[in-house]
Amino acid sequence: MSAATLGCAGNDAASELIAVRELQPGERIGYGGVFEAAHPTRVGIVACGYADGYPRHAPTGTPIVVGGQRTRTLGRVSMDMLAPI
Repeated sequence: MSAATLGCAGNDAASELIAVRELQPGERIGYGGVFEAAHPTRVGIVACGYADGYPRHAPTGTPIVVGGQRTRTLGRVSMDMLAPI
């Protein structure tokens, strides 16, 4: 699925989901711990970051597709990974 299909500007990219974690309320994720879970939240970790060309300043909520499902990022993108919900 492409960014154009979803109505988003951007480039197609592919990576791997390298981990899945369950965050508890108060736990933080993303570079600098920017996102704080308000309730139990299942998140994935994707092997892609700003060193791979992903926009460094993409905010929480930036749409992405994981396993064919549209979702969004959580927290700040790091050099080599990002976290979708």
